[in-house]
Amino acid sequence: GHYTVYDYNGDMQVTAVSVPKPNGEAGRNITYYYYNSNKNLAAVVDAYGFVSWYKYGSRTSYGESGTDATVNDVIGIFTPAPGQAAYDDSDHEDSATVAPSLSSPVNVSSYVLLNTANIDAPYYYYTDGSSNTIKLARTVLDYTYADTTGKLTSLKSCSPANFGEVTGDPEHPDLSTYTLTTASGASQQEFDSHTGDLIESYTPRQFKNSATYGYTAYTHDEVYGVVTEVENADSILASAGKKTSYTYNNLRTRVIQVDLPESVSNSQYTESVYDPNEFLLGTVRPDIDSWGVDPQLNINQYDYNGNVTAVYQADPDATSS
Repeated sequence: GHYTVYDYNGDMQVTAVSVPKPNGEAGRNITYYYYNSNKNLAAVVDAYGFVSWYKYGSRTSYGESGTDATVNDVIGIFTPAPGQAAYDDSDHEDSATVAPSLSSPVNVSSYVLLNTANIDAPYYYYTDGSSNTIKLARTVLDYTYADTTGKLTSLKSCSPANFGEVTGDPEHPDLSTYTLTTASGASQQEFDSHTGDLIESYTPRQFKNSATYGYTAYTHDEVYGVVTEVENADSILASAGKKTSYTYNNLRTRVIQVDLPESVSNSQYTESVYDPNEFLLGTVRPDIDSWGVDPQLNINQYDYNGNVTAVYQADPDATSS
């Protein structure tokens, strides 16, 4: 049948999801989920028989002294490396891999191993149910918490291709570490240690050299916590004050005006108009083509049940009047 079936364990966690095979093929594809002793997701067996694994930190709790990842924070995601065949036949009946025997609770370290036989090209792997070596690609997440408040202050994440951590010998990659430095091209988000608000964001290139490439900065309303300003990297480096500003309604539930950096000198902005029930009635935006003073309008029309019945858009070739 064309339906999805979910199985659950006693903790109401999903243990299996069954869906019909695509393209009219007979049978069903089933994905299985396994958990560790802390009842966090540890392994996922996909419909092809490949297994993805999730490794967690070691600190017991957020309230415990320390700033590193806890047993509830994923620090490593291991997925099957590209280029490994799932089936031996075109009918997708003869699987090329079989998942190892698993049952919750799963200890990931018992299955996911590091091969360092070639110190120039180490890799993670697991052994499947047919004694085949399945190579894994690892994504690393590196957390930092405030020791006083337990709030997350920094989260770095790095794809396998951008990982560049090394040991004492700079020629040999160190895949055993879960700490990210500027040797790797990681993405990073920094948060306020008291409110938890995102205050800075770095792309991999910015993370490796923020002095050259800067970062994106965020300003929040101190009472409501909503983002009021976003300043991009080129502006921060040049101290140019190129900020995108957001104005909200009284409840701070809807953005009603967006001022782009160019709006400061041209007094132009995009305005969203809502009715008292917070239905979007229309958008008022500058006539970008001529940068005229008069706006162009988009208008939404609703029935009494709140359903959109008509949308009127401004003619992009029209001139403001």
